[in-house]
Parts: sequence; C-alpha cells; structure tokens
Amino acid sequence: MKKKIVAMQLSLLMVLLLILTEAFGIRAYAADKTLASGLAYDQVDSAIKEFIEERKETTAGLAYIVFTEDEDLSRGLYGYQDIENQIPVSEDTVFEWGSGSKVLIWVCVMQAKERGLIDFDTDINEYLPEGFLSNRKYDDKITMIDLMNHSAGFQDVAADLNIDDPTYFANLEEALSAHKPDQIYQPGTINSYSNWGSALAAYIVGRVNGMEYCDYVHKNIFEPLGMEHSALYIDLSDNPWVQENRKKLVSYNTDLSIKPYSAAFKYIALYPAGRCASTFGDYEKFAKAMLREDERIMSKETWEEMYTPTDYFADTGVPKNYHGLWGVYFAVPTIGHIGRTSGCSNYLLMDRQNKVASLFVSNQGQDLEYTENIRPLLYGDYSYSNYATMPDLPKASYQNSTTIENGAFKFYGFYAGILTPFNVDNEFWAVSKMGDRTVVERSYFDFAEEPAGKMAFEVGLVLIMAILALIGIVSLICRLILCLIRLVKRDKTKRKLALWSTVGCILPLCSVLLYFYAQSSLKTTSNHYVWAFAVIAILALIMIGMIIYGCMKNISADGITKSQKVYNFFVAVLLVVAVVFVCYWQMFMFWKI
Repeated sequence: MKKKIVAMQLSLLMVLLLILTEAFGIRAYAADKTLASGLAYDQVDSAIKEFIEERKETTAGLAYIVFTEDEDLSRGLYGYQDIENQIPVSEDTVFEWGSGSKVLIWVCVMQAKERGLIDFDTDINEYLPEGFLSNRKYDDKITMIDLMNHSAGFQDVAADLNIDDPTYFANLEEALSAHKPDQIYQPGTINSYSNWGSALAAYIVGRVNGMEYCDYVHKNIFEPLGMEHSALYIDLSDNPWVQENRKKLVSYNTDLSIKPYSAAFKYIALYPAGRCASTFGDYEKFAKAMLREDERIMSKETWEEMYTPTDYFADTGVPKNYHGLWGVYFAVPTIGHIGRTSGCSNYLLMDRQNKVASLFVSNQGQDLEYTENIRPLLYGDYSYSNYATMPDLPKASYQNSTTIENGAFKFYGFYAGILTPFNVDNEFWAVSKMGDRTVVERSYFDFAEEPAGKMAFEVGLVLIMAILALIGIVSLICRLILCLIRLVKRDKTKRKLALWSTVGCILPLCSVLLYFYAQSSLKTTSNHYVWAFAVIAILALIMIGMIIYGCMKNISADGITKSQKVYNFFVAVLLVVAVVFVCYWQMFMFWKI
C-alpha cells in the first residue's frame, strides 16, 4: 500500500514539474548534451551573458537566440534601441535583415522548384522577358544554381543600390533594368557575390508565380509562419506597423556614436537582396523553421534538397554553398548567411549535424562581436586540418572577384577590392584555376589573380596621379601668391602660357573631385551625379586639346624662360596622366554607371 502511495506521489511530482517547466520556461538538460565547442547546454545562457557583459561598453542593442529543434538554450534582449532616451530593446524592436533577406529568395526558389515552376538545369533566359539579359558576354547558359552560388559571372553594381527616393523605380523589373552589370566571368567559374543576381532570382520567382515577389513572400512564408511583424518592400510599406516602428530604432557605430537616421536607413532598390525588416520574434520564427525543416513552407524532401551542396571549395570535397546558403567552418561545419545594412548586423548559422542554430541581431551596422567573434564560443575553434590539408598560397596579386571591370565606377571596383582583407588562418579556403589565373576560393566571394604587370600599372597610375595632383595644388597656391605680389607691385608684364598652365593644373583636379563627388553621392539616386561623369568626359576632351596646344606653343613660342618651359612641361605631363587616368578607369562613361 505504501509503495502505491509513493508511486502516486512521484507521478504527481513529475506532472507538477512538467507544468512548471511549461509555465515558467524551466529547462532540464541532459548531462551529456554539449555544443560543438564543448559548452554544455546548461552553460550556454550564462556563457553568452558573460560574453555580452565583457563587451557592454561597446554594445548598443542586441537580440539573440541559440536553439535546438526542441528547445531554446539561450534567448535574450539586451541593451537599447535608443540609448539617449533609454528605450530598451524589446519584442517590438524592429531590426533589418540586410543580406539575410537573400535566404527568403532561396527558400522561394526551392518552393518554385518543388511546384515544377523552375528547373535547375534550364537557362534562366526561359523565365525572363525576351532580350532581358542583354548584358551577357558568354554563350554558356546561366542556371538558377549559378544565381544561388553567386557564380553567374556578373560584375558588381554601385549605382542605385541604396537610394534616398523609394519612388525612383516603379518596380523591381525597372530597378534591375536600370543598371545591368556586365558579365565578366564565365558562368560557374568563380564566386562573385551579387546583389543584382540575387534580385534577378527573386524577379524570376515572381514571374513564374504570376505575382510580385513581395506579395509572394507574404503569402508563402510570412503568413504560414505567423510572421505578422515583417516587411520586405523597398520602403517597408507592405507592413505599415513595421514601417513606423523601424523609425524608432537608433543605429550606432562600434564606438556607440549615433548614426543619423538618414545615414542608417536607406531604400534598397534591389529590395529582395537586402530590405527585409522585422521584430526579432519574427526573424526567430523564420530561423526555427529553417532548422526544423518546417513543412508549412515546403516538404521534407525539398528541405533535404536545399541542404545538399551545390558548390565545393575547388577539389577538396568541402561544401561551399548549399542552394544559396554558405558553408562556414569551425570545429564543426555550419551553414548560414550574414546580413548587414548601414544600421544593423545579423548572422544566422546552423549546425545541422547537431541540430543547433544561433541568430544574433544588433543595431550596429559594422558589428563584429556578435556576428563573428562569438561564433567559436558556440561552434568551436576553427582548424583547417579538420577538413583538408592546407595548400600553399601562391604568391601573386589578388583582387576581390566582386568588382567592377567596366563602366564609370571601374575605379571603385579597384580600391574597394584591393583593400579587402583576407586572413588565411581564420577561415576555410582553397586554391583553384580559372584558365591561366589562380583563384583563392572563399565563402561569399573569391579572390582572383591579377597579372602582376596590370596591378603594378594600376597602383602606379594612382600613385603618380596623386603625386602630380598634389604638386599641382602646391603650384596653384604658389601662383596665386605670385599673382598677389604682382598686383601689389603693379607688374603688368604678360607671361606666355600662364593662363594655359593655370587651367592645366585646375582641370585634372576638377576631374578627380567630380569623381569623388559622384562616389560620395552613391546613396542618392543616380540622376544626382550622372552629370558629374558627363562633365568629366567634357574635361577629358578639353585636356586632350590643351596637351596638343601647350606642347606646340611651349616649343615654338619666344620669350619663355627655361624655368617656365620646365613648369609648362610639368603641366603637360599632369594633363597626359589625367587623361590616361580618366580613360583607363572609364570615368568618362556617363552612360554606363
């Protein structure tokens, strides 16, 4: 009898514990459950809080979750969405996904594949209006897999990505058509991260489903998952609540200085590639659907297909891309996608081997602590030897493959790519060949070998132009001082070619300043700065005429002192270098920005 009473009491106690667990979120973890890093499940929450506490002086606002298929190991809202007004991060705080929005595109593509609307072996021309891909260079077909792997070969786009006028383009098709990037690589040969290619995939999703991409996402992802506080369209007008609450989020630099709203929030013309904004709770719902392979989105078979590799690091057999998701390697392989805008950062990573995932979102646009530095705490320390034998890095000049080789912003592609850091000890990479060129393969984008002569010429041209421009500025200042002295002395002696040499120093400086004006105006619509490139083209023609005229006069004119001839020769050299600079970097191509 006593045994029965004890058994009944134990049963009641177990029921009570289950009720308390559900009611108060109390978790019980198996003693042997650990993350890939070796961190026990019951230590995850305290370890993350300790990590945050050590960085609280440089952390603005943060929302995060680490979870398995069955339970949350740690979830938190930390800091402020507005430090000055002491408004904490809450369940209603709206964050931007940035390039994390691309994961929506790839899920939509898989849905279209499941319904038989898209075939991965078919050239995407079949899904586009006739003549739409007028920017193709190679006859090789471009497939949807090429778009997902970012290997369709398109160069980068600089103009009208982040703009200040949401009505500048009527729709996605118009935004894609406005700046079609040249195809500079043969399809399937190199990974060159492409916002344009991703947005093109979203446009195809809309076309094959007979509706706008934004409407499609709402109907087929947001609604099934109950994501009521998510928006996607260029101005977030597809969800007025999100549109209004995004304005309440203040964004910060890494030193906690405020980013003005005008700088932190920009309208993204190719909106599928980076516009999504939502509460953290909605982003969490999507992340959990990804890990759990939620059948409200697509079948288990389609999820399984999505999580099969579509690209590998050279011949290592190590997966590089999984239908748009990137392979990122630590003590264990993970897959996911980073997202950054001017005002927010986030990273969704999944360890599918152990069915553990993490999502960190902050209101600091260049955050590294929670999008990168925290990852080993969860997924363990990276070691190349876990996956392959590390190759030797061939000595060569490399440049980011996500570059611009043709058009008025060619120079932007040069200095944006050559300064890109690459630490061979911190990430998995491999070496392959693209014709005669060596390629260092990485997640997100590769580095392609540049001929040493070409790189030397480009760097030399920039340095020579900078030095001559500096000398030109000094000479103009000196000439101004001399003019003032002559005015005081009332010296009316006419000096031959004085006006020519003065103008010859000014025009190259004007060309450079106009280019950097256009570069600094990239977050406005292109109609604000296209005129600058047109003026550069006119100045280049004037400089060519001045070179011919000046050289002829400097040789034949009488009454020119030796020092004046030397100075005039310097001005002619400055003009020649300026014309070569403008022509080589194609700054005159105002019609191709």
